[in-house]
Amino acid sequence: MIPLEVLGETACSLTGPEETAIYNESREQLLTALSRLNDRERNLVALKFSAGLTNRAIAGIAGLTESNVAVILYRAVRRLRAELDAEDS
Repeated sequence: MIPLEVLGETACSLTGPEETAIYNESREQLLTALSRLNDRERNLVALKFSAGLTNRAIAGIAGLTESNVAVILYRAVRRLRAELDAEDS
C-alpha cells in the first residue's frame, strides 16, 4: 500500500502566506478524499498520477486488464471530484 503522504507531496514554489494556506487546505482536502478510496483504488491512482505510469504498465503491476484499470481509475477520479466539489460547496 502506498502511504497517503506520498500522494500529497509536490514540488511547488509558493510566494506568500496566503498561497501557502490555500495550498495546505487543498492538500488536506485531497488527502481526506483519497483516504476514502479503497486500497486498490488509492494504489492505482498513485501509480497513475504520482508515478506517471500508463494504464498498460499499471495493469501489469496490478495483475488486471488494461480496461479494468481504466474503469477503476475513472470511477475513483469521479468519486474524488464529487467529494472535492462537495467540500467546496
